[in-house]
Amino acid sequence: SCCRPMTPSDNATPVEFWESLLEISPKLRQCRIILQRRSASTEGGGVRATLDHQGWSALVSCVDGVLCLLVEPPNAAAGSSGLVRLHIGDGLEIYSDCFRCYEDHLSIPLSFKQDWAWLAKMDLQEGGLTDELSDLKCRRCQGLLLSAQGAEHMILPTSLWQACAEALACEECTPLGSSHIRASPGRVYSSPEYFLVSSVDVSSKVLAAGVDGLVRCSCGWVIGEGQRPQMLKVTGRRKLVFCSEGWSRGAACKEAGVVLYKHRISMPRGGKLSSSDAVGSGLQPSDGMARYTEEAAVGAHLLQVQSLEGQSRFLIYPGHPEPELLGDQTDGESDRIPSSMVEAIELRFAVSDLWLLGPTRHAADPEAAAALTGESKDLPEEAQLAQRAAKVYYRCRPCQAPAPDCRVTVIPQQSFDAVCFALDRWAATLPPSHTLAPIPSKDMLGEWRTSFLPLPPRDRATE
Repeated sequence: SCCRPMTPSDNATPVEFWESLLEISPKLRQCRIILQRRSASTEGGGVRATLDHQGWSALVSCVDGVLCLLVEPPNAAAGSSGLVRLHIGDGLEIYSDCFRCYEDHLSIPLSFKQDWAWLAKMDLQEGGLTDELSDLKCRRCQGLLLSAQGAEHMILPTSLWQACAEALACEECTPLGSSHIRASPGRVYSSPEYFLVSSVDVSSKVLAAGVDGLVRCSCGWVIGEGQRPQMLKVTGRRKLVFCSEGWSRGAACKEAGVVLYKHRISMPRGGKLSSSDAVGSGLQPSDGMARYTEEAAVGAHLLQVQSLEGQSRFLIYPGHPEPELLGDQTDGESDRIPSSMVEAIELRFAVSDLWLLGPTRHAADPEAAAALTGESKDLPEEAQLAQRAAKVYYRCRPCQAPAPDCRVTVIPQQSFDAVCFALDRWAATLPPSHTLAPIPSKDMLGEWRTSFLPLPPRDRATE
């Protein structure tokens, strides 16, 4: 395991609850609800222990857009009944034989109609920032990087559009890749991964790009890229440029300006997001960049490489820590282990496009639910936001072991730590039987596990 285990307090009172996870496959138009009966301490959540599920049954109904599941025990000694409510709208197709009972969880497979309004609503909420634009700030120090007052927000074309345009350009034409879009003062161009702005619009807190081509805030935080030097010497191990291969595609779009990574900046805005947006991100719930996390940026990068090169197996190495950030941890990182304990991660994609709702805890006692989650047991409809993710198989392994079939990728140390934490957190969320990956470990380099790798919001306007 890549993250430090938590230990419950000796005096903690165990509380039983039901935990739900809705896994949605848009391409197959199928979903399933995974229910787990767990026990945890009321002090800090404790260690979630999975209880026995044998003999349990469930009644499923959907009324007024609320999916209700009444879970009943085989006898009074096994426990008490539980009620699970999910505000996911109408459009699900429930079958009489859809219930499955296993030792460590309950499963309810469902299908949904093509016009499922709830999923369309999630897609709209996850659809990127196509209309609103607020001030852009450094995610680490919250210093102002760019004022949105009077700025014109425009959408960059996709890398696929650019690749097709370059392929159709004749040799005598000016290569479209070097001049078709340049940053202009007063304009903010948006792509799924970054903002392209003019260097004259950024504040004095933005430092010029160094020899590595990276742009930093005055606090030392890497926030993006600038114009790349023509010649960069590479010595020894592969040089550290922040996921350069994924984000440098279409590098022509940023030669005349500054690229600000969405996962390294924040954008305060009105309104509220669900508390799940802020968990582990170090951001306030009103931050428009809350879902653009380190691990999501890495997931998007790997999927882009898979799309372009057809590679689904990756060997991920951590780069050297940034000197100015050594010993400095942001909120939500104090429970992660030192990166030296994990040398490398081998990862394979199983399903590249999923939606996840949860995990959500449901307790019969509202006070117990509040002690476990800090919220009421039944979240309102507007608070239940799904997130995009990819199902992956992964394992921690020695860095010197050969991996002939893997695509080697070096990412920054902080991104590596975030990926380790996210993979282990999701693996701990799944039932033990679901974490077993269908990959044999014949090379004795480590046991494979099943997990989810978060993905950033999909910007429909650029697709």
